[in-house]
Amino acid sequence: MADEDDTLPNGYRVVKGDGVNYMIYAMGRMTYLWGKDAEEFKPERWLVNGVFQQESPYKFAAFNLNQAGPRICLGKEFAYRQMKIMAATLLHFFRFKLEDESKEPTYKVMFTLHIDKSLHLYAYPRSA
Repeated sequence: MADEDDTLPNGYRVVKGDGVNYMIYAMGRMTYLWGKDAEEFKPERWLVNGVFQQESPYKFAAFNLNQAGPRICLGKEFAYRQMKIMAATLLHFFRFKLEDESKEPTYKVMFTLHIDKSLHLYAYPRSA
C-alpha cells in the first residue's frame, strides 16, 4: 500500500492507499528483456561461446523483487543448491523422454508457472 501519493518512474500516478504489485510470470516473458523468443525455454540464452554469462541479480524476481542486498530471500541459495544437486543426481542416473514427443506441453497461467494438466515422462536408468 502506498503511504503517500507518488509517481512511478514510468509516469503512472499512485494515490495514497493504492496497492502496487508485480507479476513474475509476465516479467519473465517480456520481449524487450528476453528477446522475441521470451516464451521459449532456452537455458542457452545465458551462454556466450558455451560459457555462462552472469546476469544482474536484479533482473530476476522469483525469490524477491530485490534480488540482491539485505532483503533477498534467505533460502534462495539453499533452494538453488538443492535444485542443482537433485537435477544432477537425476540426470546422472536416468535419461528422460516425453511419453508423447509429438505433444507440446501447455502451461497454466498462475502466480508461478504450472504445466496444464500433466507432463508425462519416462525415466530410463543409465547403464553403468
